[in-house]
Amino acid sequence: MALFTLSGPRGVGKSVTIEALNALQVARTILPYTDRGLRQDDMSTARYNFVSTDEYSQMIGDRALCACIKLPNGERYGTAIHDLEIATETDDAFIVTSATQTALDIKLRFGAKALMMLPDSFANIPIMMRASGISGAEIRQRQQNDPNDTNRETLENMDGIFINRFGNHRAVVDQIAEYITTQ
Repeated sequence: MALFTLSGPRGVGKSVTIEALNALQVARTILPYTDRGLRQDDMSTARYNFVSTDEYSQMIGDRALCACIKLPNGERYGTAIHDLEIATETDDAFIVTSATQTALDIKLRFGAKALMMLPDSFANIPIMMRASGISGAEIRQRQQNDPNDTNRETLENMDGIFINRFGNHRAVVDQIAEYITTQ
């Protein structure tokens, strides 16, 4: 079993990194569940399992989700316990993107390796987001709702910290791929 979480601030490139790792066949993706609406950049690839607010509430009531987080704007995200259990029962590598604290919860509960991806400069996050076609209004909305749960204590509990240098995304993909394949 090899289960990994990838955390980092909104817009740092977690989703595109996971897509690249999946394309390289380094790790299979576990898609978190959310009750938020679709965004323009969600149309091109599967990044989440989208469910209604009622369906999400039912999953919580059924204790089918763990590592749940609710953002200030009311959006909720969580990972299916069943998916994490399957990941722990196989020899394949699996990766899921999550907020920092939820990554540490998955680490404690399922023995995952918690990875953190940070930008070389936080000022570059909006630039990276604009470069991928995200509007200024959407960037502001995402940054206002960032869980912002990264601090010294959470960083000390990460198994690996990787820097996504602006303009050189392939390097961080290669570093994380090497980390995963050597575990």
